[in-house]
Formats: sequence, structure tokens, C-alpha cells
Amino acid sequence: MAIVAVTTLAGCSREPERPPTIRSGFAIVSSCPADPPYIRSDYLGAPVGANTEVGERITEYLRASEQGPLWCGDTTDAYRAIWLPANRRARLASVARDSNGWTARGVQFSDPRSTDADRSNPIVEHRAQESVSDQHVDTITAALSASNLWNAPAWRYSLETFDGDTLILEMRTQGSYRILTRIKVPDSDVQSIIEKILQAAGIPSSPRDE
Repeated sequence: MAIVAVTTLAGCSREPERPPTIRSGFAIVSSCPADPPYIRSDYLGAPVGANTEVGERITEYLRASEQGPLWCGDTTDAYRAIWLPANRRARLASVARDSNGWTARGVQFSDPRSTDADRSNPIVEHRAQESVSDQHVDTITAALSASNLWNAPAWRYSLETFDGDTLILEMRTQGSYRILTRIKVPDSDVQSIIEKILQAAGIPSSPRDE
């Protein structure tokens, strides 16, 4: 049974720091089509074949988390992190602006090493939701600006490592959307942002701590 934790990160209300314009983003599609894909494979910047495979894998976790696509419909600012380790618990979290300010929602999945694990059907082990202060979101947007991830390569993949983590970072702001994917490639900037988003949602930030 999933466990739900709800807490509040206090902070005075003010307009958070805004990131620079995304020069390489995709315009938000104003209306989501019927049964829209969670991830558009043509946005991944991956080679043909790999984009479909990765898009399907991400979709499995997003569907299980009950979070919708960020590339269409709503245009409010949102950031989502997905950390898929090779052989440890996957984690997913988002921070999005809503009528109450900012809300973070996170999910931790069951350990794939357990006997009842099914990689094609991820099992949610823990859910969490928190109200997030503008100041906490500022740390995310400031780090994004400092690292210039808005304009970093969308896709990086290593053929030299047999096993490794997959990191996915989605960003929606100023009417634009970007998704960054790192597969078996160390990227301290992407990992740092992902950890901040996971922490905001109350999800353990590093699968490597297990």
C-alpha cells in the first residue's frame, strides 16, 4: 500500500527568480490531444530507435506516478525529475506552480531487486506531497540559470559503460518546454537539479545512498 506524506516548507511569499529565456525549447502545445503521450520521443533529441525505447520506459514510470505530460495543456512553470538507477529504487518528483503557490509531488518505486518486481510495471512504494516556498524554488531556478541547462544538449548517452543510471529532467517555463536525458553519463549539473526537486517533494534524493 502506498504511503502518503504531506508537509509544508514555510517561507514568505514573493515572486521567485525567473530563469533566462529558453532558446532551444519547444513551444507548449495549448491543448493536449486525446490520450497524449507522456513524453514526445521527437523532443528527446535521441537517435532513431533509442528515442522510442527511452520514451516508452519513461512513460511507464510517469503513468504509475499518475503525473501527466508537461509539454501540452497547462503553461504554468513546472520542473520534473526522474532518476532511474540500474538496480535500485527509481524516484520521480515534480515542482509546479498552482493556485496555492508551489506544490511538489514525488514517488518512490519498489526495489527492482525484490522478487515481486516487474520492470515493465513499476510499483509505487511511497508517495509524498509538499507545499514549497518561493525561496526553495529559487534554489532550483538559480542553479538552472548558473549551469545554463536551458541550452545544454538534450541527449547524452555513453556506450562505454555497460550499466548505469538514467537521469531525466523536464522543464516548463515561459511557454517553453525542454527535456534533458542522461544515460550512463555523469552530469553533476543535471544530478544536482534532480536532487533539489526530489528533496522538495520529500523523496530521498540519491538512490546511491541505498
